[in-house]
Amino acid sequence: PQWFEKPKEKEYDKYLQTIRYTDYFLEQLCAALHANGLDENTLLCIMGDHGTSFSTERAKGRWAPREEVIRVPWVMHWPGHFDPGKVVEWPCSQLDVTPTILNLIGFDIGSAGFDGRDALAEPNSQRRVYFSSLVPGSPAGFVENGRKVVFWPYINKAFEYDLTTDPQENDPRTIPADQIEQIREQINRWESESQIAVDAKKHAKRFLYSHWQTYSAGRLAWAYYVP
Repeated sequence: PQWFEKPKEKEYDKYLQTIRYTDYFLEQLCAALHANGLDENTLLCIMGDHGTSFSTERAKGRWAPREEVIRVPWVMHWPGHFDPGKVVEWPCSQLDVTPTILNLIGFDIGSAGFDGRDALAEPNSQRRVYFSSLVPGSPAGFVENGRKVVFWPYINKAFEYDLTTDPQENDPRTIPADQIEQIREQINRWESESQIAVDAKKHAKRFLYSHWQTYSAGRLAWAYYVP
């Protein structure tokens, strides 16, 4: 907003400015919760879309699956329920959001059958977290124990990174051709098992829980609270 700061000119400066504004907005939100006596009984979760990369051409920055692109910011605020400033370093997935929140508010999720897990509990070191794009033919892959594999379908090649020693992903290793088919099968299996078919006509508009007007058409969805 103009009242916050004069908009920057360069793309990276705009990015930093947006971060500053988001920090300011969240500061005001947390202060309002506290002023109204709501913060101790409110679990505030802030999530963002995937990032972009300033290490590649701007037009391609969203599609090359570098770490800054596939990582999603997830911040939680709940005074008195977990240590402030705690940073989770191990790999997490968006599939972890629901089980983490349910576990925090006291539900037993042990037998729920979630594909995700509680993100606040350290996982097995061999946990594999997959990533892909909504665009067919885009690169996909997985991260496992500091090892990152990226498969590029249209050139039928796969590359491996050691994120422990090469966090900037400057030194890819080309995976031999005889191992690519297995990697492709693993990624395809994960993608097919993760897809959920939505009948847009059946779920187009519905009124739920007395106060929620909802709309769904596949990727496009919204919900409005009606007092």
